[in-house]
Amino acid sequence: MTFEQGLSGLNSASRNLEIIGNNVSNANTVGFKTATAQFSDVFARSFSDNSGVSIGRGTTLDNVSQNFSQGNVTPTNNPLDMAINGRGFFKMKTTLDETLYTRNGQFSVSGEGIIQNVQGAQLLGYPYDLETGFVTGVETPIQFPQQAIAPKTTSEVAMKFNLDSRELPVVESKPFDISDITSYSHTLATTVYDQLGVDHSVAVYFQKTSNPTASADVTALSDAGATTFYNVYATIDGKLITPGNVAATDPPTPLKVIGFLQDGSFPSFPEGTDPLPFEPKMNLSLTEVQVAEDGSTFGGDIALDFSGSTQFGSKFGVNSVTQDGYQSASLSSFSITPEGVLRGRYANGQTQDLAQISLVTFRNPDALRPAGNNSYIKTAAAGTEFLARDDDTSTSSITSGALESANLDLTVELVNIISAQRIYQANAQTVKAQDSILQTLVNLR
Repeated sequence: MTFEQGLSGLNSASRNLEIIGNNVSNANTVGFKTATAQFSDVFARSFSDNSGVSIGRGTTLDNVSQNFSQGNVTPTNNPLDMAINGRGFFKMKTTLDETLYTRNGQFSVSGEGIIQNVQGAQLLGYPYDLETGFVTGVETPIQFPQQAIAPKTTSEVAMKFNLDSRELPVVESKPFDISDITSYSHTLATTVYDQLGVDHSVAVYFQKTSNPTASADVTALSDAGATTFYNVYATIDGKLITPGNVAATDPPTPLKVIGFLQDGSFPSFPEGTDPLPFEPKMNLSLTEVQVAEDGSTFGGDIALDFSGSTQFGSKFGVNSVTQDGYQSASLSSFSITPEGVLRGRYANGQTQDLAQISLVTFRNPDALRPAGNNSYIKTAAAGTEFLARDDDTSTSSITSGALESANLDLTVELVNIISAQRIYQANAQTVKAQDSILQTLVNLR
């Protein structure tokens, strides 16, 4: 017996206590992953020793293993706090252009609108092309847009309503007149937007008629079984819209004639015939119409669709009115989806995907090297880096407005401290025993 075994035991026990103490000290560290000491025994044997009897020379710390098990997820009031569920790491870039990985989802926004952690490391992701709506292939620090969302010109309007079948037709002697409410049966209005995002009011007028103007469209509707007809007119900001944007006639020419069957639905067109007379759709010709003093226009027609509308024996009612245009507006709020998509909400009610957060996984995360500040550096032993959404073995997701606590069981760690302390004391006894033996040998006469 020598001092060597006892000293190695003392050293290993001391290192084990350091590791356990580090675990305990990080009990409140967000995303912290506990570590475990792994020891191996030491043997020294010469090549000439064939006795088969070998005595160990003690122990040594072989590895410090990281435990990447899931920690508890705790809600917070910060929408930029993010907790990872399952495998995965946030990918960050430091001011020194170093790539780091972390489970700590405590983020904030810099003055330039870039998402970063407390140390200034920037969260990486793939921004969406705001024109196409698709994610780009260039990984970059995620930055909130510094400009307002561009306006979108209205190109489609969909209206669903019910016209009262019990109402009488408008008398033939009353041509359509916007200012005369007795010259039409009902009106329906909505807001549309031009190329500059300026809002305009489009009103649609339905004039029930017992004697529709003779045309091929009316003939086709009649042949298909239509029994009730309506002339359809429209205005924009009070100005009458004419077919093809030609000069208005007196009396005005309707933009469309729609017809209903006896069951209150639109007639369907027979196969092989022109569907246009039967489809409850029309175009508002606004290509050349100047709608504002600054000269702005719509740059095209607006498609108006009445599909799903009816003529039943109940009061006139509007079921829905939708249109696809909107004004320019600034970012008002945001959210983060479980898939890691940063989604912006604008003051005009629109939502837009801004970026896909880089959530990555490794085949061997235990081989990642700790870099401090609760982050890790990739090593060759960690294996290939995968985006979580591309990794079939990954079940990673993100919870916004929450943080992952340290995966620490304090009771277990306290018991481990006691055990490590006893081991240290036991190894100290072996050193003490060796010292006593050596003292006995020194004192021999």
